[in-house]
Amino acid sequence: GAPSKTAAPRQEPSDEPATAPASLRVQLRVHQGESRTQIESDTHALLLLDEGESTLVELEKPVPAGEGPLRLRYRLESQSEDQAGLSGWLSEPDEDGTRDVLVTLTPPRVAPPESVAATDAIFVIDTSGSMSGTKLLRAREGVAAAFDFLDDDDGLALVRFSDAMESWGNGLSPASGGSRDDAERWLDGLAPKGSTKLTDALDFAFGIAARAEHLPLVVVLTDGAIQDADSVEKVLAQKAGRARVLFVGIGAEPQQDQLLRLAAIARGDAAFAASPSDIVEAVKGLFGSFSAPLAWDLRLEAPGAEILSTWPPRLPDLYEGRATSVWLRVRGAPAELRLVGDTTGGEGTLDRSIGGFSLLEAPGLRGPRNLDRSRR
Repeated sequence: GAPSKTAAPRQEPSDEPATAPASLRVQLRVHQGESRTQIESDTHALLLLDEGESTLVELEKPVPAGEGPLRLRYRLESQSEDQAGLSGWLSEPDEDGTRDVLVTLTPPRVAPPESVAATDAIFVIDTSGSMSGTKLLRAREGVAAAFDFLDDDDGLALVRFSDAMESWGNGLSPASGGSRDDAERWLDGLAPKGSTKLTDALDFAFGIAARAEHLPLVVVLTDGAIQDADSVEKVLAQKAGRARVLFVGIGAEPQQDQLLRLAAIARGDAAFAASPSDIVEAVKGLFGSFSAPLAWDLRLEAPGAEILSTWPPRLPDLYEGRATSVWLRVRGAPAELRLVGDTTGGEGTLDRSIGGFSLLEAPGLRGPRNLDRSRR
């Protein structure tokens, strides 16, 4: 959201040596626009004051100097039961008249079953030598657990990679009981060997995705820095097509920034499991939220301004229980923001807009560096 406001300690001039304050009082203001914000902390007790378009957050008592970090967790959801929420924040204009815009779309609080699209799932599993021991065992269990999110009419495919690739079958199979049993037997036979080269397996997965009847979802599980990351990035940019790509990073080795950047190229996300025992929950959590798409192929318009670039370059989809954020670099001041997307009701059936008067000014707002590299 917009930058938070922190009340910093004040110290009067003195001839005495400067000393650190014994305690700090912390105050933040979270601007929520059309979204409803749920804020909590697992480290400190909070006091929350609803101010309409924003929430004032204070600590219940001062924080001793040198105490551990303050962690805030927030969840955005639409204030409407049956409509998505759209919010926007504007930075101050730069000297050349450009400014950054942060747009947040929140799903409706109640998503009827008929609004959730079917999914074709393609799991791509790292079987390199470093996946030996419990890593590969838990990865297999995580993939098998994700099967529970698929209906019989959804599609299922499996690919493994190291310095070579191999697939279960040549395409998608119905995610019905018999196919799941066969898929689990194939998973049980995987053994770790070789290096971590993803390009060929990802290219093969995108070939399957291109023939998918439903929205294709590619899930990559890996425990190491991807050795062919440059070619993987090219394949993602050129061949992902309709596919959305999720990464699950395992252990201490995965380069998180790398996986998050790769996932963003193909309208996906990444989750991380620090230990093998966390793998199953990481797969279930990430795949569970992405297996229920409510709107896709989203397009943003900003009448009154020129959109110069966006991050991610392709807008992510809207999923049940998961807010979506997009950065824009624009020239001028938008008269409104309009978001259009496809749903199970048909092309362009998601259509939300907010007037320029609803865009909150956020003087310290600055988009990510990726925004400069994604100019149209």
